[in-house]
Amino acid sequence: MAPAFDREDPGAARRPAYVPREPDESSTGWHPGSGFSAVMGAGFGGEDFVKASGDEGLSSGQGFLVGVGGMVTPFWIGEVVGFGAGVDLALKYAGLRAQNGSASITRFPLALTVHLLTNFNGRSHNYLFARAGVSRDLGVHYQADIDGQGLDVDADGTWGGTFSAGYYRTLKNEMAIDVMLFATLGDHVINDHHIDANSFGVSGAVHFNL
Repeated sequence: MAPAFDREDPGAARRPAYVPREPDESSTGWHPGSGFSAVMGAGFGGEDFVKASGDEGLSSGQGFLVGVGGMVTPFWIGEVVGFGAGVDLALKYAGLRAQNGSASITRFPLALTVHLLTNFNGRSHNYLFARAGVSRDLGVHYQADIDGQGLDVDADGTWGGTFSAGYYRTLKNEMAIDVMLFATLGDHVINDHHIDANSFGVSGAVHFNL
C-alpha cells in the first residue's frame, strides 16, 4: 500500500522528520559548578633549594601536583553568572637526581576559595572560571643527600593568597573540564627561617557535577 499524504500539499511527503534539539542548561534549570573534581598540574617559582650544574635546579615553589576538590555554586544571576565556594587538597612533589646526589620537596597544598562562573549569554557550554582565596602548604618535607651531606627536615607552611582563572566547559552527563592558570603566595618556615615558596603554573581538572 502506498503511503498516504496530503494531495493538496505534495511537499508534505518530502519534508524531513522533526529532530528535537538537545536541551541546554537554560531549558532544564540545571547549573554547573557543584560537585567534585580531580586535578592535575605543575607549578614553578620560589626560592632555590638545590642548584645543580647548568640550568637544572630545584625550587620551593616547583612541583607536579595531583589532587581532589569540591565546590558549590548556589547563587546565579539568571543563567549567566554564578557565585560559589570551594576547597581543594593536593599532593605536590618535586625531585632532582644528579651524579652527586638527590633532593626532593613534598607538600600538601590546601586551598579555600570563592569563585565566579560566567558564560556571558546564558546559552553556552563555555564559561570563564575565576577563583580567589587563601592557601597553605601542609606537611612540608625537605630531603637532600648531596656529596654525602644529608638534610631531612619538616617545615611549616604559611597562609597566603591564591588566584586562578581559565576556561571551563560543560560536557554531557553533567561532567565538565577546566584549564586554569594559577598563582599561590606563601612561605615555608624552618626554625624561624622563611623560605619563599610562591608558585605559579597551570592545572587541568575533570568535574563530576551534581
